[in-house]
Amino acid sequence: MRKQAGAEEQPECLKPETILSPLGNESLQKKLTKLKDAADKKEAHFEKAEQETLNKLKREYDDKEAKVLGKFQHEAEQAWMNQFQKKPEATSLLAGMHANASKPAPANKSSDWWKVLSAEEEEQLKESLEQLKESLQEDEEAVENKTVKKLEAVRDEFSHKETKAVDKLTKKIEKMQKKEIKAKEKLQMVLEKLENKSKSTQKKLEEVGPEIIQRIKEEYEEKKRSLEQQFKEKAAQLKKEQEEKQKEEEEKRKEEEEAEKEAAEKELAKQNATKQNVTKQTIAKSAKPAVAPNAPNATKAASSQFKSQWPDAGHWLRSHTGILMLAALAVSASALLFCRSLHPKHPALLEPLV
Repeated sequence: MRKQAGAEEQPECLKPETILSPLGNESLQKKLTKLKDAADKKEAHFEKAEQETLNKLKREYDDKEAKVLGKFQHEAEQAWMNQFQKKPEATSLLAGMHANASKPAPANKSSDWWKVLSAEEEEQLKESLEQLKESLQEDEEAVENKTVKKLEAVRDEFSHKETKAVDKLTKKIEKMQKKEIKAKEKLQMVLEKLENKSKSTQKKLEEVGPEIIQRIKEEYEEKKRSLEQQFKEKAAQLKKEQEEKQKEEEEKRKEEEEAEKEAAEKELAKQNATKQNVTKQTIAKSAKPAVAPNAPNATKAASSQFKSQWPDAGHWLRSHTGILMLAALAVSASALLFCRSLHPKHPALLEPLV
């Protein structure tokens, strides 16, 4: 009965896989698994207790059977002793009886020790054994019924907890569905409000749009004119500043050129003076050429002729003396550089120009 009760299948609707497959709730799966493990532990505990009880009853039955058999064996021994009292063969017969009792009985049971019992005593022994068997059977049935009831109680408890968990999860799902419906309704209301507001804004823009565009254009034109005016003023100011700067640079450049020109004229005059001194010294050292007796007269004649042909030559020479000196100095320097390029190691050409 216990095995049949344990082997009964649960209804398809109460199986954990049937309940959890559409829901997929992990926490409920853990709870159901925990409940199932607890039920299995309780069932194993009850089976162990049942087995221990059956073993105990069996030991008690064996003890009672041994006691009854011992009692009848003792009575049989006494009968043997009384039957063979004061006879020397009684001891040997009793010893043989003990030896036969320790051996397994033969198939015909002709040497069983209780065959010496009377029919009434044998009947009493059989009745006692039957009573012990019936008592053991009743105890086994009672233990089995108790175990089955406990298993059914555990199964009912598990089913109740499982049903309770499923109901709780169902209520939770229904509550979530209600919240979802409310959230959708609220979202729909918000969307409708936004749509109405958008339509109102669009209508208002269509009404006020041209005026706003015209105002923006006017502001743009005004800012454009203002920026153009500022740009023109700034450009004029920059141009004026640039012209003034150029004028100052031009004046400065002219002053620098005049200063350089004066310095060059002074340098040229100094070089000419030095060169004239050198030339005079060289001429003095060299032989003096013969002078014709009429040379002064010829020079005067040539000078008077030159003055008559070029009356303004003296003024021109005086005004361009610096330029002529610079030109002469440049020619001398060029000639000296050319000679140095031809004879770079000549000692006379290594002296400075001045």
